[in-house]
Amino acid sequence: MNFDDLLKILGDLGTYQRQRYALLCIVAVYSVTSTVGIVFYGIEPNHHCKIPSAYVDVVTSKYGNVSQEELLNLIIPLTDKGERSSCKLYTFDEWSTNSKTTWFLVNETFYYDTARGNNKNASWTAIKHKGNNNQVGPPSSSSCPEGRVYSSDQYESTIVSEFDLGCENAWQMSTCNTVFFTGKFLSVFLTGWLSDRFGRRPVFLASISIQVLSGIALAFAPNMLVFSILFVIQGASDSSAFIAMYTLGMELVGVSKRRIPAMGIGIFFGLGHIVMAFEAYFLRNWRHLALAACSPGVLFVCFWWFFPESVRWLLARGRHEEAEVIIKRIANVNKVKLEQEAVDRLFRDGEEDHRGTTYTHIELFKTWRRAFITSVLAFIWMATMMCYYGLTLNAKGLGGSLYLSFALLGAADIPGLLAAAFFIDKFGRRKMIFGTSCLGGSLCIASGLIPTSTFYLTITFATLGKMLITLSKAVFSMFLVESYPTVIRHMGLSFCSSVARLGIAITPQILTLGSVYRPLPFIVFGSVYIGAGFLMFLVPETLNNPLLQTVEEWDVVLDRNILGCTSKKNGNEAHDQGATTTSEGSEL
Repeated sequence: MNFDDLLKILGDLGTYQRQRYALLCIVAVYSVTSTVGIVFYGIEPNHHCKIPSAYVDVVTSKYGNVSQEELLNLIIPLTDKGERSSCKLYTFDEWSTNSKTTWFLVNETFYYDTARGNNKNASWTAIKHKGNNNQVGPPSSSSCPEGRVYSSDQYESTIVSEFDLGCENAWQMSTCNTVFFTGKFLSVFLTGWLSDRFGRRPVFLASISIQVLSGIALAFAPNMLVFSILFVIQGASDSSAFIAMYTLGMELVGVSKRRIPAMGIGIFFGLGHIVMAFEAYFLRNWRHLALAACSPGVLFVCFWWFFPESVRWLLARGRHEEAEVIIKRIANVNKVKLEQEAVDRLFRDGEEDHRGTTYTHIELFKTWRRAFITSVLAFIWMATMMCYYGLTLNAKGLGGSLYLSFALLGAADIPGLLAAAFFIDKFGRRKMIFGTSCLGGSLCIASGLIPTSTFYLTITFATLGKMLITLSKAVFSMFLVESYPTVIRHMGLSFCSSVARLGIAITPQILTLGSVYRPLPFIVFGSVYIGAGFLMFLVPETLNNPLLQTVEEWDVVLDRNILGCTSKKNGNEAHDQGATTTSEGSEL
């Protein structure tokens, strides 16, 4: 008997599991703030160069008082699109030493004023039609010498406006995002080993505590350096907590109910986008938003009393006494009569004691088959997450209302996950992932190629694309958990997730390609994602297979199913043979 067999007695998804699972879903809602809160923290308001007093003195000495609009028209150059520059003003020496002083634009040609000096009350419109016989070239322009002035019409305060991250300082924002996802990579890579070595519970609880504390501290960051450090810590701990949480959720349930935690956590993560958009709409100051979004996490301290260690992990480590206490608690809450003989048989027929065994990431690559499947799974996961976060982080670039775009992209997760829950056991993991990656990637490319003037179509295509990507993401998350054996499951999941974080880390840099050709980021994301979908046919299907327990079982399955081909025996038979030739506990 293994733990999946025992769960048929205890209940695949009884009251005990539903209670813990509900708490995990709350964490999933909260996790959105740590993952994509930067979309609202880092909004770039309209801005222009701060006008130095020397410019103002020259204008007032010649014309007296002028309006702010007139002052900006005199000193700020226009871009090729006819818009006022956000990052340039005319060079003072050239602008001020010219005897005519004042420059303005008429029919895309610069002129200097010969009329206003004699008629200080002339309207600005009238001036534009005078002096046309005095055509000259414009002064050269330079970067803002005294920084920028940011509009507060829409956003009271963002990190861009408060820390002056516009124009030549914009690299700090993209670098912060890249370091953020790199931190997630390192965190996930490390905590996968920690979780398989020391248990899921301590990793989850420690990570969620650090996530909450760093998120609250973020609201009081005095400068961009401190903000970046806290932001990276928050993101790294969020990834650790989320993966440990996902593993705990999958380990709580039996085979027949496995899709529920796999999809449900993702649905609540999608709902978290709507909550985040709602909070950001009413809190236009980034500090207030960070504090309001992160503070509820202090309630998670109660989780220390609600979450015991994973029974599967305890069995894998040979800690039968602790496992028995939790099993009896599950039976009691689920109101199930459990015979002691069933528990004894679990311990007798289950896994051998691995408490002295230390597994490392080398186990993932010890044979060429292991290395092959791990590499393929890591690449598919990376492509999926790049496309997912590429659309999410570029919500503002889709046009229309940022809040509506963000909420719709988040809400797109919900129908995608509901569809996944309905179809996943009908068509299998591989076909689902292949189909959704091809269609989702195509919609991603299409959303970039649509002209910005029809932003409603762009948002529609992007939302549909993200819905399909979310469906694929949820199915693939389950596929990863089912593909690795108990004793290194979290390690395998964390390795693939860490590689995905490296892909996400370069996502902000790929988004900058939009300045060269607007649809280019969408073309890159969609093309890579479509290509990754075809790789699914190289790995074994996991539909209806019991969770693997040992690396020996895993090798048996890979021997018969590598490159997507089944020889001699199907996956279930391979698993059964592995189960009879090895005796290891269950964990995930």
